[in-house]
Amino acid sequence: MNFATGAFQSVLAELVLLNAVFLAMPSLSRPTMPMGVSVPGERIDEPVIQSTATRFRIVVGCIGLASVGLAALLAVVSEDATRIAPPIVFVASAVVVFIVLRRRIVRAKQEGDWFKEARIRMVASAAGRDISRPRVRLWPYLVSYAVVAVTGLVGWFSYGSLPEEIPVVWNEAGLSVEYAPKTLGAAFANVWSSAIATTGLLVLAYAARFVPRRVHPHDAKSQARFRADQQHQLGQSLFGTIALLTAVLGSVLSLSGWADPEQPLPLVPVTIAFFTCFGVVVAYQLVTYLVQMRSIRRDYLDGEPFTDEPDTDRYWYGGLLYLNPNDPAWFVTRRVGIGWAINFGNPAMVITLGVAILAIIVFNTLPSITR
Repeated sequence: MNFATGAFQSVLAELVLLNAVFLAMPSLSRPTMPMGVSVPGERIDEPVIQSTATRFRIVVGCIGLASVGLAALLAVVSEDATRIAPPIVFVASAVVVFIVLRRRIVRAKQEGDWFKEARIRMVASAAGRDISRPRVRLWPYLVSYAVVAVTGLVGWFSYGSLPEEIPVVWNEAGLSVEYAPKTLGAAFANVWSSAIATTGLLVLAYAARFVPRRVHPHDAKSQARFRADQQHQLGQSLFGTIALLTAVLGSVLSLSGWADPEQPLPLVPVTIAFFTCFGVVVAYQLVTYLVQMRSIRRDYLDGEPFTDEPDTDRYWYGGLLYLNPNDPAWFVTRRVGIGWAINFGNPAMVITLGVAILAIIVFNTLPSITR
């Protein structure tokens, strides 16, 4: 049997990125939400909280190594299984471990009645909303468009030298398996895709400006807005990073194909380079964010005034899924990680989500129905 080297290398890069994200999960939670469990501010340094986060990271590291071993075994059996199974096994296992381990904190909180003496703010002020419209950093998108434009000019001047049959589909080794007559659409497919992806990400970046950012009232007063600003900037940075790397990826593949259409495209090394660069950038941004968030933790330890959120653990299943019919909000701040979680207890949100999923299914099946 042959070893699927390309598939293994690709999934290895994916597993490294996933492992880094899950290892960072405990540190991405707010100080009063360790492992997604609501605790009073004066309890954030309980030994059970620290030990649970440590255990989670150790187990996740072991799961990551086991997933790499699984990928190596599958690489001699099935290329498709190598690509699909290890990431799914890793994510599913890590989520299960997270849900199981966080129960240690839940039990300690219940047994010690941690919220008995806590200062609780009024429920009516649960969501302080920030109506400011932060600025979008345009330079990653401008650079992406510049890369696409330069690549397009190179392709335009070399268009006449291309063969009459253009490769449009490639296998794992980068060898073309399907051809199409030479047209601007076929020759510039990667260029069009990069331009569309950059535009879509730019639209998302501007749309994110209008998503209300909840300022957490339980944060120290001097830091209440700082966390929301930093999370927004982190999201904007990720949008820009993906746009820039996608443009470079499309450019490299286009230029390689135009230089010698008969030679295989460097799909594997380019894909590995893409995930490696993305992983390095994400790791840098996460580390920067965590360093900045240390100031919030110091405010807790220095005793700066703050008020705790009411204990709403009963509405969070596993600390990941939010279902609260009494909350009119469609989206709420995640307890674990950065971003927003859907309120599945809101009927309007559930109906809207169902309609959106149905529309996607119909849109994707309509062409096959009409043929």
